[in-house]
Amino acid sequence: MTSSSTTTQSNVNAALNILRRTPVECTEENLNAFSMLFNPSNPEAVEDLLQVVDCPLKVASDPNYKHKKYILSDHNRDGNSYRSPWTNTYYPPPPATATANTTPNTTTTTSGGFFKPSPKLRVLEQQANEIFESYKQLYYGKDSDNNNSSSSHDTHQTQEVVSSVYLWDTTGDHNDDYKKEGFAGCFLIQKKMNEHSSTAAATASSAEGNNGIRSQKGYWNSIHVTDCGLIMNGKAKYTLSTTILLSIDVTISIAAGDNANTNANTNAN
Repeated sequence: MTSSSTTTQSNVNAALNILRRTPVECTEENLNAFSMLFNPSNPEAVEDLLQVVDCPLKVASDPNYKHKKYILSDHNRDGNSYRSPWTNTYYPPPPATATANTTPNTTTTTSGGFFKPSPKLRVLEQQANEIFESYKQLYYGKDSDNNNSSSSHDTHQTQEVVSSVYLWDTTGDHNDDYKKEGFAGCFLIQKKMNEHSSTAAATASSAEGNNGIRSQKGYWNSIHVTDCGLIMNGKAKYTLSTTILLSIDVTISIAAGDNANTNANTNAN
């Protein structure tokens, strides 16, 4: 191993050790900081780091499909545009002369150089999104915005759950038959929750009559990347890689009379 390779691996390992000990919601900011730190002395370390670290998922809405939400990731990105799985359209619209293709392990199949799956694979992608949408609702729940009030308790809870599936062809031949050539895909789930409650009733850790405020928020990101090989007689060999990002932030404030206020914060990644 050359000294350059050793330095690159050492830098990547050091960055990973730091990222494991920092809040997951700061991952993108920290990656940008490492990129500035490593470049231009060691650009290979930046590339290696970006390949092994997943940032928290972001969500956008498709204006041409009733503003239905979809997840943004490297697997539906081309340049600065992201493809919606609902309409197969890139937002923001890519320039007509664009030729870049930054989606890993994919082939370009659309005018302007921006990736889209082959027609047969696109049909499978649509079916996968419909199935995963049902799975998401059964297992993770639906979007909600609820208020619950009583004489001693007031709670406001919001929940956002989004799923997306992206498929791409893995060969350069691209003969529109994924069963003969195989394909790859990414299955994504994002769930966000935010709850704020207040009570004037007694709590376990306060004297009778004290006021209490509790807020909790967090999110769950699951990223499943699969590579499916040749399909024969209804069977295929595939590999699956899964990443889970979890963030929980709980704040409890207890006011004893007018002169005491205690806060407890927990962050789990």
